[in-house]
Amino acid sequence: MESREVTITDIIPSDIINPFLSANMLQIIFIAVMMGVACGFLSDKITIFKDFLSDGYQVFSRLTVIIISVMPLAIFCAMAKMVLATDLKSLLSVFTWVPTIYFGDILMMIVYSLLILLIGRLNPVTFFRKFYPAMLAGFTFASSNAALPTSMETCDKSLGVSKKIYSFSLPLGAPGVPGGTLVCISMLVPQIGIPAEAISLIMGLYSLVGMMQVCTNVTGDAAVTLIVARSEGLLDLDVYNKGKKS
Repeated sequence: MESREVTITDIIPSDIINPFLSANMLQIIFIAVMMGVACGFLSDKITIFKDFLSDGYQVFSRLTVIIISVMPLAIFCAMAKMVLATDLKSLLSVFTWVPTIYFGDILMMIVYSLLILLIGRLNPVTFFRKFYPAMLAGFTFASSNAALPTSMETCDKSLGVSKKIYSFSLPLGAPGVPGGTLVCISMLVPQIGIPAEAISLIMGLYSLVGMMQVCTNVTGDAAVTLIVARSEGLLDLDVYNKGKKS
C-alpha cells in the first residue's frame, strides 16, 4: 500500500528539469499532459509554439519508426537470453498475457456497445454490423493510420456521420506510429518495478496483441464519433438504420 502511495505522489514533479534528467517517464507524461491542457486554453495565441511542437512530433515519430525497424534483432537476442535463464512455469505465465489482452479488448467492445445504447440511444448491433470492414482493416494492418481511410468512409457512407465530426475525431484518435506502444512500454514498466529484461518476452508476442489493440482503438474512435454526432444532431438516422449513403 505504501509503495502505491509513493508511486502516485511521485507522478507530480518538483520541477520541470529533473524528470528529463532522471528519465522519470511518469513525471514526463504528467508534464506533457499539463502542457497540452495549457496549449488548448491558449488556442491561436501561441501559433509559433504549436508549430514547433508539431515539427518536433514529426521528428520524434520518424525516430521511433527507425528504432522499431531495428527492434526485431534486439528482441530476438533479449528473448534468447531470457528464455535460457527462465524456468518453464514463468514462461507459460508470460504467454497467458495474450489471451488476457484479448479478453480485455472484448470487454472494451462491450463497453462501447453500452455507450452507444445508453448515451447515443442507438442500436449497437447496427454499428458493429456496418463498421466491421474498418475493424477488419485495423486488425489486419495493425495500424490505425492504415485503417483510417476505411474508418472515415464507413462513418460517412454506412453510419451516416457528418464529415464535420468524423474528419476531426477519427484522425485525433489514431496513433501515428505502428508499434509505437512498444517504446512506451519499455520505458514505463521499469517505473513500476518490472525488470527491463522481461519486456523482451512481451515484445516478442506484441504483434499478436497489437492487431487486436488497433482493432479496439479504431472501434472506440468510431463509437465516440457516432455518439458525438448523435448528440450534436449531425447523424443521418435514415442512413444509420437503413442503408448506405448514395
